[in-house]
Amino acid sequence: PIPPAEADPLAEAIREVMDYTWWGTLGNLLPAGAPLPGRRRYQQAIDTVHERVADLVNRSLCFDKFLIAQMHPAMQGPFLQIEALTILIAGYESTAASFSWAFYLLSRHPEVMQRLRAEMTAVLGSRPPTAEDIPQLVYTRQVIKEVLRLYAPSYWMQRRAEEADEIDGFHIPAGSIVAPMIHLVHYHPQVWPDPGRFDPDRFTPERSG
Repeated sequence: PIPPAEADPLAEAIREVMDYTWWGTLGNLLPAGAPLPGRRRYQQAIDTVHERVADLVNRSLCFDKFLIAQMHPAMQGPFLQIEALTILIAGYESTAASFSWAFYLLSRHPEVMQRLRAEMTAVLGSRPPTAEDIPQLVYTRQVIKEVLRLYAPSYWMQRRAEEADEIDGFHIPAGSIVAPMIHLVHYHPQVWPDPGRFDPDRFTPERSG
């Protein structure tokens, strides 16, 4: 665990970064040097987060020689720090939100819950699941996919175009920030008939193929 004396400043820096997200999105429309409220605090917060996460990762590796020996060289250094940062910021909230929506939807659709329990009983009996059971839990995967379609943990994302492109008549210059709206895609009626309905059978092997 991270001691409170280290966790509190790290949490404050992460909060500053997250609070600035929308301002930063608007800032992408302005010249790089344009003044924007909070931009300096935002950059300082980013530096703080990266420095503290790098320190935590390095200290952990110092005590785990076995882990270092098992790691591929490409996974060490900055890559490992980015992975740790991803888990720290986004590795728990998205999972917790998805579980919450799953329980909500299952409580509203007892017929789906019944099929889910039947599959769990047939495949697992009374033992905990293992990775080897995943291919057999077909309906379980369908339920998870439909939960994520209806209530995606993130309703949009940002990606930088590595090269120029054109989508539906819109020119996208190289280096542009593209922000696909996941929520709109998941509810598009031309892709998903009756998109607001909870229907795990959308993802049967036959329909998914």
